[in-house]
Amino acid sequence: MKNKIRVLLTEEELNYRIRILGEQISQDYEGKDIHLICVLKGGGILYL
Repeated sequence: MKNKIRVLLTEEELNYRIRILGEQISQDYEGKDIHLICVLKGGGILYL
């Protein structure tokens, strides 16, 4: 069976949503320290 790739968002739509989300985070946490954790599939190294 041949797999088909279906585009859900264009590159422009994705870039727009990322920019809007970044602006919202900046407003919500203005003047505060923010720490982000990225969980990757597999192993990783954590430096504290």
